[in-house]
Amino acid sequence: MSLTPVTTHQDDLLKQDILLLQEIGSLLSKEQGHLERSEPWALPELTRKKQAMAEELDRRYAAREPALRAAGLPLTMQGMQHWLKSHAKDAQKFDRQWQQFLELARDIKSLNHLNGRLIGMHLQHLDSRLQSLTQAAGLGSVYGAGGQTERQSISRSHITA
Repeated sequence: MSLTPVTTHQDDLLKQDILLLQEIGSLLSKEQGHLERSEPWALPELTRKKQAMAEELDRRYAAREPALRAAGLPLTMQGMQHWLKSHAKDAQKFDRQWQQFLELARDIKSLNHLNGRLIGMHLQHLDSRLQSLTQAAGLGSVYGAGGQTERQSISRSHITA
């Protein structure tokens, strides 16, 4: 999708960004629910959707870079804000939308961080369970030649004993 200041109005660009961020936030909320309910089966599809939306955000911003460069603006949020605002039809409406955009971005960052912590907790729990199972089976962990943890296999002497 090619976005240029001539063909697409900046008010529409920010509105589209807000809608995309809302969709990402919705996916993160769904992901959080699945994590809280320990439903890992749902995560791969959500991850694919989140990745596609993140790529769309990247494409949208990359398409604006030439306009920012042409205007002599930095490729930062401040540069984007200045560029969008300078082309906005209604400055007050733009300011409200910009604040909404920033709030959504903060909320998404927070949700993503929390989901990452939930995933970390699940991984710790899983690792703890695996350690308990291997210890109960008499299997220890050793480090292999590559420096990675390797599980010892049960020898024939253990099976026949």
